Amino acid sequence: MKLAWLDCAAGVSGDMLLAAMIDAGADPGLLKTLPAALGLDGCRVDIRETARAGFRALRVEVRPGEEKRHRSLATVRETISRAAIADKGKAIAIGTFELLARAEAKAHGCGVEEVHFHETGAADALIDITGAALLFLDLGIDELLASPLPMPQGAVECSHGAIPLPAPALAGILEGAEVYGVPWREECVTPTGAAITMTLAAGFGPMPAMRLAGVGCGAGARERSGPLANILRLFTGKGCLPADEVEIIECNIDDMTPELAANLVERLLEAGALDACLLPVMMKKGRPGFQLQVIARPGDGPGLRELVFRESSTIGLRYRRQPRLILPRQTGTVATAAGRVKAKMVTGPDGPRITPEYEDCRRIARQRNLPLTELYRAVATADPKTFEADE
Repeated sequence: MKLAWLDCAAGVSGDMLLAAMIDAGADPGLLKTLPAALGLDGCRVDIRETARAGFRALRVEVRPGEEKRHRSLATVRETISRAAIADKGKAIAIGTFELLARAEAKAHGCGVEEVHFHETGAADALIDITGAALLFLDLGIDELLASPLPMPQGAVECSHGAIPLPAPALAGILEGAEVYGVPWREECVTPTGAAITMTLAAGFGPMPAMRLAGVGCGAGARERSGPLANILRLFTGKGCLPADEVEIIECNIDDMTPELAANLVERLLEAGALDACLLPVMMKKGRPGFQLQVIARPGDGPGLRELVFRESSTIGLRYRRQPRLILPRQTGTVATAAGRVKAKMVTGPDGPRITPEYEDCRRIARQRNLPLTELYRAVATADPKTFEADE
């Protein structure tokens, strides 16, 4: 699985994204031929090496060759749809413009189809957004994540005059993104850069676990007076152990019968817990009891905590967020002498292995009057090439 992470510490813009992707290995020819594919007469793309605060970076500059003109969403859709480019790239680009249109419509209090793009409808924005879609596909990235985005103070000049930062439309584009304030008084996240990031990125957060393959570095249009070099970095690599975060819910109980405790675990699993178990403990005054431990997705935590209070005798519990590493896995079936049996394909550092699914093994073993241990062994030693993943 090819992963990528955008380091947006200094911000993000369309031209920075294009440069970072090309520097990370995307075909620059896709960008060079794009103006002609979009029918933008006189427009050209310059790609060159430069430096920002002493650091080497790639710079992409779109030279429109035309007066900036306003385009409606319908015009943008038509321009991209008739271009001689990959259909998947068209869909990503149009989706990005539709995100821009929804944010502009909300900011100006009008309908989406009434929006007329100004800066974001010019030739350079068409190249930035469509080019980013094509370069992203060319890199073959399976999942892109981005760091939280910096939000400056001050104001910026646009076709409507001076507007505060972050601009109203930008704030609309970034609904759902992770952002934080910085004391800079100049724009560092542009609407185009934000819309592309929101379209392509699966989420925001720290760099995921990966075996690093390379780093692409894209330069912003100018040197910045702030503390950071005006560059955007794109880290690419092969995913190793996927990392995520879970919520751990725990409590100690010494006054429930085993039947009620077993029911509690069953209810928790039915309600979406990733796992739940009971651990025997010796409590105060020598009383035997158990510790309930629940592993949950963070979003499921509140509901599961409430369920623990409803279905148990506890009067308090503990919960915390905790990172975890998980091995990639797929559910499916493998071929055995007893027929196809449900199993998991788990990929570890030493390669794939097959893990039997208990319920299906038990059902088939009973139907065929086979020892369960024998069927378990047949599944675990099955040829991984016979594994067929569920759709």
